[in-house]
Amino acid sequence: CLNSAAGVKAVLDGRRAVRLRATGALSDNRAVKERARVAWPLWLGLGLCLLIYAPRLGAPLVWDDRGAIVMNEALAKPAGWRAFLTRDYFAFSREASWRPAATLSYHLAARLGGGSPWSLRLTSLLLHVAAGGLLMKVLAGMGLPASAQRWAAALFWVHAAHVETLLCAAFNEELLVAAGLLGMLAAHQRGSAALAAAGFAGAMLSKETGALG
Repeated sequence: CLNSAAGVKAVLDGRRAVRLRATGALSDNRAVKERARVAWPLWLGLGLCLLIYAPRLGAPLVWDDRGAIVMNEALAKPAGWRAFLTRDYFAFSREASWRPAATLSYHLAARLGGGSPWSLRLTSLLLHVAAGGLLMKVLAGMGLPASAQRWAAALFWVHAAHVETLLCAAFNEELLVAAGLLGMLAAHQRGSAALAAAGFAGAMLSKETGALG
């Protein structure tokens, strides 16, 4: 009798284990499908963004690019940090206002890419993508659903309001301000005062409108 009871118990335990494994596998499968359902707007937005802007990376520089970058010989020369912090800044940057972070981004992109349009526009595009990612972080901190976060980032990446900023490399100061302020908000939500201050400082040093933060 004892052997029979033990055998029945073993069979029941085995069936229970099989059911638990099946339930766990089903739950994992549902979780994977849910993540895919929520993530597809994000990949759609990012894919469209690259499809729209990547073919234009090598196009000739336009508008303010000519004065601030193309005809600015100082960008091709090594510049020490003092050049960005003294009155000499206005002479070599050809800016009417103090925007050292933006000018430094032109300087680095021009040196790394040999002054080619693609290196300058690629910098802008990467900043744009980063700003969309930071927007998701901010919305997550506000408690919005994951689907809303991803749709918002997708819309941000493809919105027509960004066309001028992304095609004119000299306008990347706007992208630096956006990334800095969104980074500030995301850091503040997580209680990091130092990172929030760094984001605000980066925005302020990119363009005076960063003070809106």
